[in-house]
Amino acid sequence: MPPQNLIEKIAQRFAVGLEAGHVVRAGDYLSIRPAYVMTHDNSGAVIPKFRSIGASKIANQYQPVFALDHDIQNQSPENLAKYAKIEAFAREMGIDFYPAGRGIGHQIMCEEGYAWPGTMVVASDSHSNMYGGLGCLGTPIVRTDAAAIWATGRTWWQVPPVAKVELTGKLSPGITGKDVIITLCGFFNKDEVLNFAIEFCGEGLSALPLEQRLTIANMTTEWGALVGLFPIDEITIDWLNKRADFIAKRGLARVASDKDAGGIHPRINQKRISELEIERLRADHDASYAKELVLELALVLVDRALMGGDGEGQAHRAGGHARRQRLRAGDELAGPGLPVLRFLDQRPRIGAAELHQEEAARAVRIVRRRAVHRAHMVDRD
Repeated sequence: MPPQNLIEKIAQRFAVGLEAGHVVRAGDYLSIRPAYVMTHDNSGAVIPKFRSIGASKIANQYQPVFALDHDIQNQSPENLAKYAKIEAFAREMGIDFYPAGRGIGHQIMCEEGYAWPGTMVVASDSHSNMYGGLGCLGTPIVRTDAAAIWATGRTWWQVPPVAKVELTGKLSPGITGKDVIITLCGFFNKDEVLNFAIEFCGEGLSALPLEQRLTIANMTTEWGALVGLFPIDEITIDWLNKRADFIAKRGLARVASDKDAGGIHPRINQKRISELEIERLRADHDASYAKELVLELALVLVDRALMGGDGEGQAHRAGGHARRQRLRAGDELAGPGLPVLRFLDQRPRIGAAELHQEEAARAVRIVRRRAVHRAHMVDRD
């Protein structure tokens, strides 16, 4: 088969009705049968759409997942009645149902194994991209699509153009996955990935635990992307093994799909993990991408720090979200080829950004220019 990227490979597996020999490419319109479709509070709006098309039975009762999570603090009679109707419909149809207070729907999809590496999962929510942190092609759909999947098991999907985002180097101490995605949003802010599917790759991935990958994938939505997909690697497998151990101690989730599993978790279990280790989908080394972007993780820097006499500082990443980080006299923050920003132990409460305002501004300009230049050099649009 001709080379494919990971998005195309997963879409190929979950497409139905393809002509013999057809190789899925970005731009193709496909009929897809996703492994799962998640709806949350908006299940209440999907139900009448489902009934309006004359449907009375779910095509595959284990394909939909309901998770109430958006308005759980609303204890009004109207909202409680809506929740009760959603639960009653789920019980009638034998659908996996997670009540208000059980957790955020996207987290449930990951932690209960619906978002499985190498599969395609959709949800009627814009942050379905989050599943990509597990190597699962997660993408959003609208409520009408959800109703169609309930009724037929299928919907349509156009494979987006695919951008490869290479993460190189290592993160500085205290920098998180959220800093990475905010930096990407800031550096590449000219709609470079609007309505794209993103594949992350590069040596920098080894420094990103799965929780950080989920954060980055989730917020590719804010970057304008439709998919944010990480590779399936040892970090993925390790997380699944730890999750399986946790579930073995906790017990099953007490949802409809448990009844056919013989007391074993129907999705996260050692058999499936072992099969995944043997057969991991990977992008072909000569796969084609619409564009390629590169971010050196060392360039993800805090932009301001207030030093105290005891060396305790408050650091702010680009975007203004504050968090705590210890900075000692003589600490440096710099990327390859960048001016060194040295935080000096001056008098208490002196702003390092004020002491080095010119150097900091120059560093940010250089970071941005280098990142955009590197993207431009490999842009294949």
